[in-house]
Amino acid sequence: MKIDDSSITACLDGKWCTLVQIRSRLGLNTNNSGDLPISLERLADAGKIERLVKETGVPKRRGSKSVGSLSIHFYRRRNVL
Repeated sequence: MKIDDSSITACLDGKWCTLVQIRSRLGLNTNNSGDLPISLERLADAGKIERLVKETGVPKRRGSKSVGSLSIHFYRRRNVL
């Protein structure tokens, strides 16, 4: 399911939100969220929204720390002055 960029930015405010929180605000579940993670990354790369990435101490794959840690991505609306 394709999600409109304006819908994504409209649901964001000045508080940091995770992907799960954004899905909830848009009324989506994991089955119909479609390209939401890709859209969020694209909007952040374009500078339309802000992104904060926090690394966790949890390995991406159980039993192998060599592949790196999981990270949590947070997003919020860019403050426009």
